[in-house]
Amino acid sequence: MQNYFSIQFLWVVKSLWLTSKKIPLFMRLLILFLVCSIGLTYAADSYAQKALISIDVRNQRVEDILKEIEEQSDFDFFFNNKHVDLNRRVSVSADKSNIFSVLKEIFSGTNVKYSVLDKKIILSVEAESPQQEKVIVVNGIVTDPANEPVIGASVLEKGVKGNGTITDLDGKFTLKISAESVELEVSYIGFQTQAIKVVPGKKLLIVLKEDTKVLDEVVVVGYGTQTKKTLTGAVSMMDMKDIEATTVTTVSHALAGKAAGLKVNLQSAQPGGGSKFRIRGEASTGAGNEPLFVIDGFPVSSGSSLESGNIYKAGTMDNVLESLNPDDIESISVLKDAASTAIYGARAGHGVILITTKRGKTGKPAVSYSASGSVQNIRANYDMLDAAQFMDMYNKQTYEKYLVQYGLGIYEGYVKSSETPTGYTPGYTNDQLKYVNGTDWLKEVTRLGYMQQHNLSINGGSESMRYMASINYMDQDGVVKNNGTSRFSMRLNFDYELSKYVSVGITSSYSQNKYDNVPLGDGENENSGILTAAIRANPALPIYDENGDYYIDPRRATTPNPVSLLEITDKTTKDRIMGSAFITVKPVSGLELKLNLGADRRFQKRSNYLPKTTLEGERNLGSGYISQEDAQDYLMELTASYSKTFKEHNLKVLGGYSFQKFTTEGVSAGNTEFLIDGFSYHNLGAGGAAKPSVGSWASKNSLGSYFARLNYMYANRYLF
Repeated sequence: MQNYFSIQFLWVVKSLWLTSKKIPLFMRLLILFLVCSIGLTYAADSYAQKALISIDVRNQRVEDILKEIEEQSDFDFFFNNKHVDLNRRVSVSADKSNIFSVLKEIFSGTNVKYSVLDKKIILSVEAESPQQEKVIVVNGIVTDPANEPVIGASVLEKGVKGNGTITDLDGKFTLKISAESVELEVSYIGFQTQAIKVVPGKKLLIVLKEDTKVLDEVVVVGYGTQTKKTLTGAVSMMDMKDIEATTVTTVSHALAGKAAGLKVNLQSAQPGGGSKFRIRGEASTGAGNEPLFVIDGFPVSSGSSLESGNIYKAGTMDNVLESLNPDDIESISVLKDAASTAIYGARAGHGVILITTKRGKTGKPAVSYSASGSVQNIRANYDMLDAAQFMDMYNKQTYEKYLVQYGLGIYEGYVKSSETPTGYTPGYTNDQLKYVNGTDWLKEVTRLGYMQQHNLSINGGSESMRYMASINYMDQDGVVKNNGTSRFSMRLNFDYELSKYVSVGITSSYSQNKYDNVPLGDGENENSGILTAAIRANPALPIYDENGDYYIDPRRATTPNPVSLLEITDKTTKDRIMGSAFITVKPVSGLELKLNLGADRRFQKRSNYLPKTTLEGERNLGSGYISQEDAQDYLMELTASYSKTFKEHNLKVLGGYSFQKFTTEGVSAGNTEFLIDGFSYHNLGAGGAAKPSVGSWASKNSLGSYFARLNYMYANRYLF
């Protein structure tokens, strides 16, 4: 049949060529090309009809079936992986069937189509014809209950992401939607979100209802409180009810990611590690960018970390909020713009964070206890070479240096050397590579960390007297051995109304933080912290030598043995007593006079000893150091506030005077050349240094300021 077709085809071509001499040459060539194309296509189709496929598979991948077909025939498949699902599993049963029947069974129920071209099968997908979507235009106006237009209200098509608009200066909006049955979602700050059903051809009149719960929510601001609807500054407020306080060890960690414009970066993952606070970026390169912290109306200072007295550092500590129990906090306000922070003066130039602790509530005594425990592990450890890999890499490196030194190998002709080559001796022999045990230094200095926290509080009172008392204990063992922290804190808040004109209250707290420090930081060589030393240590070396002493790498003689750094004793204790008392007098309606007195005493002591088993301790024959510091802040504030509402006018005036005094004094002493390590830092006089280190310091300064604030609201709408 095919031979007959070929003869007939050639006869037709010959006849057309001979009988069309009057047709121009390029036209004849074009006709010949078309006829040949038809012939080739027919030939390919004929092969596809003639080729028979036998296949019987169950639940096989499409990709495997196509490969089987290619092995049985001369066909090759071409397709785009994005269009054809090769991992789809199908069952095919065919006995001497043509390729089209088999492909139809394989791609049944899909939009894959196939075409044959010169023994090639091209798989593609059917293009879906685009459907013209019906567009409906909706118009409307959004007003408040007083029939005033709401400017900037959000109007969204419910359930459709990205299709929305906002109202203009007249409260009007125009929005294109996809169907007549959709709903619009209309929202604005201070109003309840409403879902409005679209009525085709009708202009929508939407009246938003005020969300009184949100508008009347009290926000703590400088020297007082305001409702959200009267705020004129940029203030973010966090309710600690929304934060699981028992899962964090410090308030710094609880603030991370909880307020727009406030960035909290954890500077160290060690127990009690410090955090860096930034409100709306960094504006200064040398004058500091830390915000001002105010706890229950008391502006607190950031304490300093005492030095160790040696070359090692203990990382970064939280010196601002470490004494606070996260479970004692009621709310946190972040003042971000100049209008909000100006009342605190220049020291609030980088923002203010106001922390308000819980106070007593009227009712029967309520006792609350909570506890938590958790384990900590290094989430992503370093991918280090083991001992054999390190030794092999060291040999390769030294061999490369040998070739460079004498201009051998690939360096021959490029590197000239006047030295006579000697035989290369590898740093490690094959036997050493084969039988090495090695040391995982990171494993030797780290562990599984553990943290536990317990909170006990009692809250209650009557209409005239309210109280809140709490006790907190937190203990955390870090992932680095011998590194940990603990906190014990107590708090008592008390309010008492002597009469309808006079009320008094106290806020008091005590906390003690203890730290077990280890050498940390980014120092190198002899200044290396424990983690840096472990990462850079030779894994082929043992921890101890044949005498039982800590092994020192002969190739890095100034770098300490990482495990030996665990012998260092470094302890820090911080005590803090903070208290304030106030008396409020309301002589006439709308006028409130308040006197607030407070004190904040901070004491810290750091004791450190480097034994002679460490490299630095051996160099100094033992080194002991003690440093302590005592700081006191005193506060006196007098404020007067007046509030008056008449007709559609609301006026609030605040004025006052603030005085704060800061004193600091400290002393330090150290010694070296101890006969034995048994004294540690408890007997510095036992050291034999020719000139023991002794130091002291002190400072005193004060800050006085007058401040005032005026808030005016007209018609419960316009704020100034």
